[in-house]
Amino acid sequence: MNFPVRLPSFLCIAVCLAAVAPGLRADPVRAKTAIPVVSEVIYAPTDLTALRKRLGRRVVLEGKIVATGSSRSGSTTYLNFTKNHHDSVSLVFLGTSGAKGIAKQDIAAFVGKKIHIGGVLEDWNGALQVRVFELDQIKVLP
Repeated sequence: MNFPVRLPSFLCIAVCLAAVAPGLRADPVRAKTAIPVVSEVIYAPTDLTALRKRLGRRVVLEGKIVATGSSRSGSTTYLNFTKNHHDSVSLVFLGTSGAKGIAKQDIAAFVGKKIHIGGVLEDWNGALQVRVFELDQIKVLP
């Protein structure tokens, strides 16, 4: 039986590795360069022209909540950045799609506060909205 590596060559490799092994560390490999920071564009909720180009995509909004409202049936609650919901993006809490555990009192607590929120931008009968599935999506700013 012939081996492709001759025994003396194999011994040389083994001896060389034994000499180098004490210098090797068992630490995980560390990145030599910094991880790039991903920055997202933060939109004003009233910048409807720019936001319409982002329909169906994730957007980040910052602004002050000025009003809250509910649907006629009471199953949907809104947070609005303007008095007229057609002038800005609305934050929508649908009772039937995952936001059931959020109390209306918790939603109303955001009125008068400046917030930061990320979510998928949708169009509902000509009005822009972002659905809120959990309160952790909303960060109150100082």
